[in-house]
Amino acid sequence: AAVIVAGGTSSGVRKIHAGAPPFLFITAADDPVVNAEGSKKMHEKFQSLGCTSELKIFPTGGHSPQKKENKQEFLATCQKFYAKHLGVPSSEAHQGTAEDVEEEDDEEEEEEEEEEEEGEEEFKDAPEEEEEEEETEDVSATSGKILSEMDVSYSRKSHHKLDIYYHETGGKRPAVVLVHGAGGDKSKMGLLVRAFSGWGYVAAPINYKGAGDIGKAIKFLKANAGKYNVDKNHIGLYGFSRGGRDSTSKALAPKKKEDVAAAVIVAGGTSSGAKQIHANAPPFLLITAEDDKLVNPEGSRVMHAKFQKLGCTSELKMFKSGGHSPQRKENQEEFLATIEKFCKKHLGVPPPAALLDSAEQEEEEFAAIVEGDGSMEDESETDLDIVSKMDVGYATESYQKMDIHYHETGGLRPAVVLVHGSGGDKSYMGLLVRA
Repeated sequence: AAVIVAGGTSSGVRKIHAGAPPFLFITAADDPVVNAEGSKKMHEKFQSLGCTSELKIFPTGGHSPQKKENKQEFLATCQKFYAKHLGVPSSEAHQGTAEDVEEEDDEEEEEEEEEEEEGEEEFKDAPEEEEEEEETEDVSATSGKILSEMDVSYSRKSHHKLDIYYHETGGKRPAVVLVHGAGGDKSKMGLLVRAFSGWGYVAAPINYKGAGDIGKAIKFLKANAGKYNVDKNHIGLYGFSRGGRDSTSKALAPKKKEDVAAAVIVAGGTSSGAKQIHANAPPFLLITAEDDKLVNPEGSRVMHAKFQKLGCTSELKMFKSGGHSPQRKENQEEFLATIEKFCKKHLGVPPPAALLDSAEQEEEEFAAIVEGDGSMEDESETDLDIVSKMDVGYATESYQKMDIHYHETGGLRPAVVLVHGSGGDKSYMGLLVRA
């Protein structure tokens, strides 16, 4: 049996035959990356051949139909389908229904880093996702040092929402507006929220649709600088993929350079972006990976060269691997260190965050403030009926690794292979592993 999420395509119809196993297609009507019509066509072809097929279309959710508002129904739909067509496993000691998972799961959500082409040749349609990784949560109940406000309207438009994480002590601080990639939303910025907050900055992940929205978010922070302890002369941008492209446009807008003090562009540098560069540009940090198949890393090189030619401040960090997610686990320490060093040099050094009393506490308790990077920890020491083996080689190539989470009791059980989208890796599948 197979469950296909945000991945049904018209070309997939041609592969369908009368001997196909049961399929469940899940998509969202407003998916901007992979058109929901593809799932409908595949479902209709299965039915015309007398094959077993189910189709679930959520009204909203974009390229992530498993988003929080749909999560309980999403998991229940998967659970019912698998129980019917894959088999009902023995009862578990500590895991239960989809409702249980919904209550327990405030951890990592699948990051989807899919990018759509919007007039940019470098941004190609691809079958997956955004970063992405990870929901953020209200910190006000868990920390006396960092406060938060969630779903704050930064303009009159209903989709203009931001979360803001600010410090109650230490006076005015530099702030960073965090801009997600195509198909994502502000909930995907948990890794960066945690990092910037921990470094002492004000962090503001936003929902947006275009570069103009980014400007509105900056104006909101400036207008409310007193409330959130923001140094309104030191507001920077962090943009991922399409969010990086649009952050570039905003940071380089004519006569608007005073709006942005510095910009970090991840997997979003483009050759067309280089055409916008002028001599009064703020400092830029461009981060990409040599093997990015969605946004050609050459775009970041071209931008960096143009900045240097004009005597502007620009830094380029090129990881050898990482695909469209240079912040992946193998690069993450260096990725974050590079950003921290750049921001402290060009955006300003904020007062210490002083969030918790020790590094050990910070690692353990700050996770309750904002979600992690989407990676999964070995659960073998905490869940005695589940054994985990990590990075198991399933073939001869070095990249062919899998994690396997299996039950030591209850006999033989059905199994599911979880396959990530483009630009991702197995660490993004935490929600489904847990379910």
